[in-house]
Amino acid sequence: MRIILSFLLLAGYIGFSQADESFRSGMEADIRANAGNNIDATFMAPSTYPSWVTSVRYVANDGVNTNDGLTPETPLDANSAFNSVVAGRWYWIKAGNYSYGTPLEGQLNSHYNLTFNSNTSSNPIAYVGYKSVIGDLDRGDESYAGVTWTDYLDYPLAADGLTHSLDTSEMPTFSGNQTAGPNYILNGKLFKMNSGVNNLIFKNLQIQYMRMAFTGENVDHCVFDNIVVANMGWFTDIKGQGGSNNDLQGDAFDFNADCDYNEVRNCAVYNVTFRATKFSAADYNLIKYTKTYSNIDEGNPQDYYFHTTGRYNWFHHVEAYRLADSNHSGHGICFNQKSNFNLATDWIVEGTDIHLDGGNNAVFRYGTLIAHPEYNSYVTGYKGGAIVVFDNGYNSIFEDIDIQNAQKMTVIKDGGEGSNTIPPASKAGHQLTYRNITATADDSISTYLYQMGVGNSHLETPIDDVLFDSITATGFDSFILSENANNGFVVQNSCFKDIPVFETLGGLATYGLNTAIFMNNTLDNSFSMPSGFVESGTTIGSCGVVMPPPPLPDPALKKFKAWDMRVNGKRVKIKF
Repeated sequence: MRIILSFLLLAGYIGFSQADESFRSGMEADIRANAGNNIDATFMAPSTYPSWVTSVRYVANDGVNTNDGLTPETPLDANSAFNSVVAGRWYWIKAGNYSYGTPLEGQLNSHYNLTFNSNTSSNPIAYVGYKSVIGDLDRGDESYAGVTWTDYLDYPLAADGLTHSLDTSEMPTFSGNQTAGPNYILNGKLFKMNSGVNNLIFKNLQIQYMRMAFTGENVDHCVFDNIVVANMGWFTDIKGQGGSNNDLQGDAFDFNADCDYNEVRNCAVYNVTFRATKFSAADYNLIKYTKTYSNIDEGNPQDYYFHTTGRYNWFHHVEAYRLADSNHSGHGICFNQKSNFNLATDWIVEGTDIHLDGGNNAVFRYGTLIAHPEYNSYVTGYKGGAIVVFDNGYNSIFEDIDIQNAQKMTVIKDGGEGSNTIPPASKAGHQLTYRNITATADDSISTYLYQMGVGNSHLETPIDDVLFDSITATGFDSFILSENANNGFVVQNSCFKDIPVFETLGGLATYGLNTAIFMNNTLDNSFSMPSGFVESGTTIGSCGVVMPPPPLPDPALKKFKAWDMRVNGKRVKIKF
C-alpha cells in the first residue's frame, strides 16, 4: 500500500502556498483506474483466442490477395489486411520485409488510411506478428520491447552511415525506401488513423525509414504492444528544432486531438528525428514499459522523447536516452503547453531533462535523471539531467528523484510562450514542490542547484511559491543562479554538502527574494547562512550517507516480487 506523506502548509503563518497536494491522491487514483484500456489481446498457444475473435486470417510478405488467408500456407498480402478489414478479426502477420519501394508523392501521404468504424470494444481488430510459430513473439504485459537497443546496434549499419537496419527475420517489418535516405520523410506515413478509428490492436511489429509510424486524430481504445520503430525522419546536416522546421520531423507515435484511452506498452523507439511518443490534447492514455534512444547528431536528433499536451495521461516505467552530444538537448518527459493532471512514475531520463512547459497539476515521482560528463560541444556543454519548468508551469510536484552528475538540479524560466499556458500566465512558475531529491553535481564544469530565469528575454517574470523539502545536494558551485524575482521561497529539512556559495550573480539583491524561509537545514562544508531569509534550526554537520528512496510497489502491479532501481549509477534490487 502506498504511503501518502502528509504535508504541513506554511500558509498559516508566512502567507506561503506550495503545490496543493490535496489533488494528488485523487488524481493518481483516477489516472490509475482509467488510463489505457482493457482490450483483451491475449493469445495462448495453440489456439486459444480472446472471446471477441470471430475469424482469423494469415498474412505474409509473399502472400497474395487472391488467397483465402485461412492458413499460414495460403496467406494474404499486407494490403489485403489493412485495406479490407472485418470487425472481430485477428490477423497473424509473419516475420519478413514488407517494403515499399517507391517513395510516396508527398511526405504527408499515408500507405494505409484506417478510417473504418465497424469495430467496437466487443469486436476489435488485431494485427499480431509472429516469427515462425503462431504466438512465439508474445510477451508479458511488463516486458519492454523484444528488440533491445543493443540488438539494434548489432544490426548492420545502413547505407546512410548513421542508422542500423532492423532485422526483418525477427518480426514483421514495414520499411520505407532506404534509397530515399537521409530524407526518409519522403516515404510518408505508414498508418493514418482518423475519423473515429477505435479498438485496434497492433502487436509484435517493426516499422522503419518513414516519416511517421502511427498518426491520427479521434483515435480511442487502441493498443500498441511490442512495436519497434526506428530511423524515422530526415537525418541531415541542417540543424534545428523540429517544431520550427517541418522538414526535420520524424515521429513514431503521433496522436492529436481527442485520442483517448489508448495504451502504448512494451514498445521501443530508436533514432527518430522529432518525437517518439506524443499525445496532444489527448486524455487518459497509458504509456508504459517503453524506451526510446537517440545517438545521432543530425538535423533535430530527437526533440521530444515522451510528450503530452493532454490530461490524465500516465507515463509509467518509461526510459529516455540521449546518447549523443547533439545540437538539441531534447525533452525526456515533457508535459507541455496547457497540459493538465498528468503523472510520470518510475522513469529514467539520461542525457536530457524532464520538462513542465506551460503545464500544471503534474506529478513526477520515482525517477532517475542522469547527466553526461563527456558532453561539451553544444549549448555550452549542456549535459541534461535537470528538472526544467517553463512558462508558468505550476501547482506541480517533483519527488523521490535521484539526479546524478548534474549541471543543475532545476531551472525555472519564462520562455515567452504565455499565450500557450493556462492562466495565470504572468509567472515563469509558481506553486512548485521539490521533495525527497538527491542531487550530485558534475565536478568538471560550473554548476548550480537552482537557476531562476537566466538566458532569456523575460527576466521580469516572477517565480512564486517554491518549496525545497528534504533535498540532499552535493558538490554544486552555488545554490542559486538568479535573474528573476522570487516571491515565497522555502528551503526546509535539507542538507547541502560542499556547496561553497549560496548565490551567483547577485540577482536576489536586484530582483528581490521575498518571504524566504530557511528552516531545519544542515550545512556540510557549505555556504554561510544566506542573508534575506527568515532562518531557524540551521545546523553545521554531516549529511551522512543518503540513499534515494526506492519506488514503492505499485498496487496495480501486485505480482511484482522485486523492483530494480538505479542508485548512484548502479542497479540495485529492492525486495518487498
